[in-house]
Amino acid sequence: MKYNYTLDQEHAIETDASCFLLVGGAGTGKTHVFVERIFYLVHTLKLDPKHILILTSSVNELRNILTLLHDRMDASNISLFTTRMFALKIILDHEGYYKQFINQDAFEKIKIRIIKDVTGSDKKYRSYIANPNIFPNVHARIQEKLDKYILDNNISFEKDYIAYASKLLLDNEVLRQQIIHQYSHIFIDHSQDIYGEEKKFIHLITHNTQSLFVLGNEDQATHNHNMKDTYLYEVYQDDS
Repeated sequence: MKYNYTLDQEHAIETDASCFLLVGGAGTGKTHVFVERIFYLVHTLKLDPKHILILTSSVNELRNILTLLHDRMDASNISLFTTRMFALKIILDHEGYYKQFINQDAFEKIKIRIIKDVTGSDKKYRSYIANPNIFPNVHARIQEKLDKYILDNNISFEKDYIAYASKLLLDNEVLRQQIIHQYSHIFIDHSQDIYGEEKKFIHLITHNTQSLFVLGNEDQATHNHNMKDTYLYEVYQDDS
């Protein structure tokens, strides 16, 4: 379907600004402009699509953008993720695809199994559980086995992929620069829902990027938070 874009929308599509914020209500064509901007970069400016990264807030929004992209162009080389999915990709690319994230319940089951293995009998196991301080040598062996199990099985206890990925990027400037170099043109959808740890993560991957295109609409916020804490508000302030 061919859209008749307004002059403001055409400006958004063809802008050469390094950071551009597009704000509009539901049904105003933000996502179509978003997609047309990508088409313009690839087909008019001949940008290699592998340098484009699109981040959105939900799988539903991801599907919507992907459908519009496929209607307009070959999007097979464009990177499109939810923010959480992209954070997980960074972790797995860096630490290996055998990385495991486990919750506290799963960890406790592993710990119990190791304690039983080290103590060797139900009686000693119960005694240790009742008062581990009276078994310092046993406690040290249990901790050693736990540490080895965690290392051997590439386990992390971080529940939040975004927080974990942010820590990786903060601790590894080379990795962060690789991502910035790989994705020179980054598109952020639903910026009104980006705050807290997610906003910190976005900063880490967009700092000094060549082109940043941000969509947002305060009225479409899906979380109950102060808009002044969001990425939308921050970009708006910087753009003002």
